[in-house]
This record gives sequence, structure tokens and C-alpha cells, in this order.
Amino acid sequence: MSKNKKVTFKSTAILLVILIILLIVKISMASKNKIGEIEVRKVEVKAEELVKIPAYAVDKDSDSPKKYAISTKEAATSDLLQVAVQDMTKNYSEDLELKNIYFSDTTVYYEFNKKDLSEGFMQALQMVTEEIMGISEINFIK
Repeated sequence: MSKNKKVTFKSTAILLVILIILLIVKISMASKNKIGEIEVRKVEVKAEELVKIPAYAVDKDSDSPKKYAISTKEAATSDLLQVAVQDMTKNYSEDLELKNIYFSDTTVYYEFNKKDLSEGFMQALQMVTEEIMGISEINFIK
């Protein structure tokens, strides 16, 4: 065989191998009918399951609380208060952390990792506690 025929034969053999590989891939792929049967599920939180709870933002430099709302899943009133206070704490200071909230019939007790809270933040805590729990008296555990 001449040199050109050898090159043509090798090229044809390579193309034939590529064609066979493509046919195998095509056959092994799912048919359009099977693809149509795949169900796509979208995860959504229904709007009626969400509740808006009040919270107050307090800047370290200012003592005037500014009201905002948090959307969260419906839960017990005490859990909603905890969500609001944790969000307020996070917005107030990265170093401040809510350790626990204790409840009595007439008072809500807050425990934080720091004791030096501004007057504005304490006022915001009192306001959010009264709005969510209906209890106006708060105290702090030292």
C-alpha cells in the first residue's frame, strides 16, 4: 500500500471508532419519554406559614430604637421572642450573645454574655417583650 492509502485507512478507522463511541453514548442516554417523567419539585415556604414579628434595631451610638419586622415560621410565642431578641442582639453587637430567656407570669428574665447594655438596647428589649409576650416587666440575670 502506498503512504496515502495508509493515512486514509488510519483516518477512516479513527472516524469509525469515534462514530461507534457516539452511537454507544446515544443508545445509553435516556429517551425523551423518560426525561418527561422526571418530576421537578420546588421547595417553597408557604406565605401563610410565615409570621412577621416585631424587632428593634439599636445603634451603639444612638439610644433610639427603630422598629423592623422579621419573617419566620410560626412557632410558640416564647420561641418567637427568642428569634426576635437573637436578631436584635446580632444587629446590636457581634460580641453580644443571648444565653437564655426565663419566663415567669409577670416578668421575662434575659441572660446575656455581657452586662454592659446600652439604655436604648434595654428599652428595645422591653418594647419587643411587651409586643410579643404582652409582659412589660423585664429583668437581667447577672
